[in-house]
Amino acid sequence: MSPPGSFISLEDTIAEAHRLVHQIGELGFRLPRNSRLPQYVTALKEAQKHPPTGEAWREYLFAFQEISLLGFIFDWLKAPPETTGKGWPEKFQIALKGHYFPAEGKNELPRNTQAELLFACFAKRLGYEVEFAEPDVVISDGNNRHRVACKRFRPMWSERANRSRYVVSTE
Repeated sequence: MSPPGSFISLEDTIAEAHRLVHQIGELGFRLPRNSRLPQYVTALKEAQKHPPTGEAWREYLFAFQEISLLGFIFDWLKAPPETTGKGWPEKFQIALKGHYFPAEGKNELPRNTQAELLFACFAKRLGYEVEFAEPDVVISDGNNRHRVACKRFRPMWSERANRSRYVVSTE
Protein backbone atom coordinates (compact mmCIF):
# COMPACT_ATOMS: atom_id res chain seq x y z
CA MET A 1 0.00 0.00 0.00
CA SER A 2 1.11 3.55 -0.65
CA PRO A 3 2.30 5.44 2.43
CA PRO A 4 0.04 8.31 3.61
CA GLY A 5 0.72 11.58 1.81
CA SER A 6 2.17 9.90 -1.27
CA PHE A 7 0.76 9.29 -4.70
CA ILE A 8 -1.50 6.26 -4.95
CA SER A 9 0.30 3.36 -6.56
CA LEU A 10 -0.97 1.34 -9.49
CA GLU A 11 -1.32 -1.67 -7.17
CA ASP A 12 -3.43 0.39 -4.75
CA THR A 13 -5.70 1.55 -7.56
CA ILE A 14 -6.24 -2.02 -8.76
CA ALA A 15 -6.94 -3.06 -5.15
CA GLU A 16 -9.41 -0.14 -4.91
CA ALA A 17 -11.22 -1.40 -8.01
CA HIS A 18 -11.47 -4.92 -6.57
CA ARG A 19 -12.71 -3.51 -3.24
CA LEU A 20 -15.32 -1.48 -5.08
CA VAL A 21 -16.57 -4.51 -7.03
CA HIS A 22 -16.70 -6.57 -3.81
CA GLN A 23 -18.61 -3.89 -1.88
CA ILE A 24 -21.06 -3.40 -4.73
CA GLY A 25 -21.82 -7.11 -4.40
CA GLU A 26 -22.23 -6.78 -0.63
CA LEU A 27 -24.97 -4.21 -1.22
CA GLY A 28 -26.86 -6.89 -3.09
CA PHE A 29 -26.45 -5.89 -6.70
CA ARG A 30 -24.16 -6.91 -9.51
CA LEU A 31 -22.13 -4.87 -11.88
CA PRO A 32 -24.15 -4.05 -14.98
CA ARG A 33 -23.31 -6.36 -17.90
CA ASN A 34 -21.85 -3.44 -19.84
CA SER A 35 -20.04 -1.87 -16.87
CA ARG A 36 -16.91 0.12 -17.66
CA LEU A 37 -15.30 -0.80 -14.33
CA PRO A 38 -13.90 -4.18 -15.52
CA GLN A 39 -12.48 -2.41 -18.59
CA TYR A 40 -10.64 0.00 -16.31
CA VAL A 41 -9.22 -2.87 -14.26
CA THR A 42 -7.99 -4.55 -17.45
CA ALA A 43 -6.26 -1.34 -18.58
CA LEU A 44 -4.51 -1.01 -15.20
CA LYS A 45 -3.41 -4.64 -15.17
CA GLU A 46 -1.98 -4.21 -18.67
CA ALA A 47 -0.07 -1.17 -17.43
CA GLN A 48 1.43 -3.36 -14.69
CA LYS A 49 2.78 -5.76 -17.33
CA HIS A 50 3.93 -3.22 -19.92
CA PRO A 51 4.45 0.53 -19.53
CA PRO A 52 1.63 2.15 -21.50
CA THR A 53 2.28 4.18 -24.63
CA GLY A 54 0.04 5.88 -27.18
CA GLU A 55 -3.66 5.03 -26.80
CA ALA A 56 -2.85 2.64 -23.95
CA TRP A 57 -1.42 5.60 -21.99
CA ARG A 58 -4.68 7.52 -22.46
CA GLU A 59 -6.71 4.48 -21.35
CA TYR A 60 -4.45 3.95 -18.33
CA LEU A 61 -4.72 7.57 -17.13
CA PHE A 62 -8.46 7.64 -17.55
CA ALA A 63 -8.90 4.29 -15.75
CA PHE A 64 -6.70 5.50 -12.89
CA GLN A 65 -8.80 8.67 -12.54
CA GLU A 66 -12.21 7.01 -12.89
CA ILE A 67 -11.56 4.23 -10.36
CA SER A 68 -10.57 6.81 -7.77
CA LEU A 69 -13.61 8.96 -8.54
CA LEU A 70 -16.07 6.04 -8.51
CA GLY A 71 -14.57 4.80 -5.23
CA PHE A 72 -14.96 8.27 -3.70
CA ILE A 73 -18.60 8.48 -4.83
CA PHE A 74 -19.42 4.99 -3.58
CA ASP A 75 -17.80 5.48 -0.16
CA TRP A 76 -19.46 8.84 0.52
CA LEU A 77 -22.93 7.80 -0.56
CA LYS A 78 -22.96 4.69 1.60
CA ALA A 79 -21.59 6.56 4.65
CA PRO A 80 -24.03 7.82 7.31
CA PRO A 81 -26.29 9.72 7.34
CA GLU A 82 -28.40 7.76 4.90
CA THR A 83 -28.85 9.18 1.43
CA THR A 84 -32.56 9.03 0.62
CA GLY A 85 -34.82 9.27 -2.39
CA LYS A 86 -34.77 7.24 -5.58
CA GLY A 87 -32.01 4.99 -4.35
CA TRP A 88 -28.37 5.78 -4.88
CA PRO A 89 -27.32 2.12 -5.43
CA GLU A 90 -29.53 1.97 -8.52
CA LYS A 91 -28.16 5.32 -9.69
CA PHE A 92 -24.62 4.06 -9.10
CA GLN A 93 -25.35 1.05 -11.31
CA ILE A 94 -26.50 3.40 -14.07
CA ALA A 95 -23.31 5.45 -13.68
CA LEU A 96 -21.18 2.32 -14.14
CA LYS A 97 -22.59 1.76 -17.62
CA GLY A 98 -21.57 3.62 -20.69
CA HIS A 99 -18.52 4.07 -22.86
CA TYR A 100 -14.97 3.92 -21.50
CA PHE A 101 -14.43 7.56 -22.49
CA PRO A 102 -17.47 9.81 -21.95
CA ALA A 103 -16.91 11.91 -25.07
CA GLU A 104 -16.96 8.80 -27.29
CA GLY A 105 -20.21 7.27 -26.05
CA LYS A 106 -23.66 7.92 -27.42
CA ASN A 107 -25.53 7.21 -24.18
CA GLU A 108 -25.06 10.22 -21.89
CA LEU A 109 -27.23 8.93 -19.04
CA PRO A 110 -24.35 7.16 -17.20
CA ARG A 111 -22.15 10.28 -17.09
CA ASN A 112 -25.07 12.57 -16.29
CA THR A 113 -25.95 10.26 -13.42
CA GLN A 114 -22.32 10.26 -12.29
CA ALA A 115 -22.46 14.08 -12.15
CA GLU A 116 -25.55 13.86 -9.91
CA LEU A 117 -23.83 11.35 -7.63
CA LEU A 118 -20.67 13.45 -7.44
CA PHE A 119 -22.63 16.57 -6.50
CA ALA A 120 -24.50 14.58 -3.83
CA CYS A 121 -21.14 13.46 -2.39
CA PHE A 122 -19.82 17.01 -2.19
CA ALA A 123 -23.04 18.19 -0.51
CA LYS A 124 -22.93 15.30 1.95
CA ARG A 125 -19.30 16.04 2.80
CA LEU A 126 -20.32 19.63 3.56
CA GLY A 127 -22.92 18.39 6.04
CA TYR A 128 -26.09 18.64 3.96
CA GLU A 129 -28.81 16.01 4.03
CA VAL A 130 -29.03 14.55 0.54
CA GLU A 131 -32.06 13.16 -1.26
CA PHE A 132 -32.35 12.03 -4.86
CA ALA A 133 -35.52 13.76 -6.02
CA GLU A 134 -36.60 16.10 -8.80
CA PRO A 135 -34.95 17.79 -10.50
CA ASP A 136 -31.90 15.63 -9.60
CA VAL A 137 -30.78 16.16 -6.00
CA VAL A 138 -32.39 17.92 -3.04
CA ILE A 139 -30.07 19.10 -0.27
CA SER A 140 -31.09 20.41 3.13
CA ASP A 141 -29.28 22.06 6.00
CA GLY A 142 -32.18 21.27 8.35
CA ASN A 143 -33.88 24.61 7.76
CA ASN A 144 -33.73 25.17 4.01
CA ARG A 145 -34.16 22.77 1.11
CA HIS A 146 -32.44 23.37 -2.22
CA ARG A 147 -33.35 21.57 -5.42
CA VAL A 148 -30.32 21.04 -7.64
CA ALA A 149 -30.27 20.18 -11.33
CA CYS A 150 -26.87 18.67 -12.13
CA LYS A 151 -25.72 19.15 -15.70
CA ARG A 152 -22.47 18.37 -17.45
CA PHE A 153 -20.81 21.30 -19.23
CA ARG A 154 -20.97 21.41 -23.00
CA PRO A 155 -18.06 23.63 -24.10
CA MET A 156 -18.40 25.15 -27.55
CA TRP A 157 -15.51 23.09 -28.94
CA SER A 158 -16.78 19.78 -27.60
CA GLU A 159 -20.33 18.50 -27.65
CA ARG A 160 -19.57 15.83 -25.07
CA ALA A 161 -17.05 16.93 -22.47
CA ASN A 162 -16.61 15.27 -19.10
CA ARG A 163 -17.18 18.34 -16.95
CA SER A 164 -20.07 19.07 -14.63
CA ARG A 165 -22.00 22.16 -13.52
CA TYR A 166 -24.77 22.51 -11.02
CA VAL A 167 -27.89 24.70 -11.05
CA VAL A 168 -29.45 25.41 -7.63
CA SER A 169 -32.95 26.65 -6.82
CA THR A 170 -34.05 27.37 -3.26
CA GLU A 171 -37.50 26.22 -2.12
